[in-house]
Amino acid sequence: MHEELISKLIENKDKKLPGLDAQQKMMLHRDPAYNPHINNARDSAVLIHLYPNSLNQTEVIFIKRTLLPGSSHSGQIAFPGGKKEKTDSDLKETALREAWEEIHILEKETKIIRELSPVYIPVSNFKIHPFLAFGKNKPVNLKPDPLEVELILNAELKNLFQNIATETIEVFPQIKMKVNAYKHRSHIIWGATAMILAELEAIIETL
Repeated sequence: MHEELISKLIENKDKKLPGLDAQQKMMLHRDPAYNPHINNARDSAVLIHLYPNSLNQTEVIFIKRTLLPGSSHSGQIAFPGGKKEKTDSDLKETALREAWEEIHILEKETKIIRELSPVYIPVSNFKIHPFLAFGKNKPVNLKPDPLEVELILNAELKNLFQNIATETIEVFPQIKMKVNAYKHRSHIIWGATAMILAELEAIIETL
């Protein structure tokens, strides 16, 4: 159940991460030139917040980004997060700040377990640093920032990991592509978010 999972994640927080080996199953294509450690990328961070539902099953929080003209990630399902600001002392602070600004997760409601492997997004030149975290309960006052977040989604992890499919999506206007994705109700979770989830799934499988 949830408490057991969190205990095992904390116990194994210093274990070597599966990294790209796990992420690759959700990549748009397995490009041998892909480099998540590219030097000139812009740093960003996201928060993977886990909490128990009423049945003591582990759920995770996603957002659906608003549709913004010119944004390469517009309308996508993602973890709350964003770019590192000069005022952030480190990327952990970036993840916590963005989670508050985007959906009002209080810092006292979430505890960081560890940082997962980074994911690089060539189209926007962002290097995403995912931070795995947990809370004893669902955050009490979740509220989307209307400028950035269209919808807050809560998905049960076990169901999510059992719903993987190949989907055809429109990655750019009039450009469609087949991708490996996790499915949650009518929502398709692909790209960087799916790669991060794939590593989390691989970590949990080894606990």
